[in-house]
Amino acid sequence: GGGYFKIINRMVPVALAGLGYSEEKVAEIVRYAVGHGSLKGAPGIDHAALRTRKFTDAAIEAVEGALADAFNIKFV
Repeated sequence: GGGYFKIINRMVPVALAGLGYSEEKVAEIVRYAVGHGSLKGAPGIDHAALRTRKFTDAAIEAVEGALADAFNIKFV
């Protein structure tokens, strides 16, 4: 149906470690695959960009809080 999931098979980090990737690199790859769960420092729409669009600190905090559980950013 055109959707996607923000999950990664739990064996992927094990396989990457088996291929010789460091713990730090494995974590970086996993974060890239599943997303960072934050707009802080994001290209395009970051906290500064939201403030220029009249988002208050409380609104930005609410957005950040909702990102971790959101299936898709459209739902935040």
